Amino acid sequence: MEGPHQSYVTSPATRELIVRLREIRPFYDVLNKYFRESGLSQADVARKLHLDPSAINHYLKGERMPNGESVAELGTVLGCTESQLGYLAACWAVQRLSLIHISEPTRRTPISYA
Repeated sequence: MEGPHQSYVTSPATRELIVRLREIRPFYDVLNKYFRESGLSQADVARKLHLDPSAINHYLKGERMPNGESVAELGTVLGCTESQLGYLAACWAVQRLSLIHISEPTRRTPISYA
């Protein structure tokens, strides 16, 4: 017997959303990937964004999360395409909203949100 929400859970739109959510990676993983691809140093990016280089380092280690505006600025400075910017923002939003749980045995300090 179907529950009252069974049709919603099995709808094509919901299934597509679930597939897309499975593609979401931890924000700092994606940020590190785009950093490597850009060839820029942490100091270069920090200077362009008027941030302390330690802030960039914390973002890349997953120890802190930038605010939403900074995510777009980071992606732009790194030369991300529109699609990459969207993916970076989605990864940030999902992690920020705690829709996925990221646990790492190597993390020494909890994430703080700037």
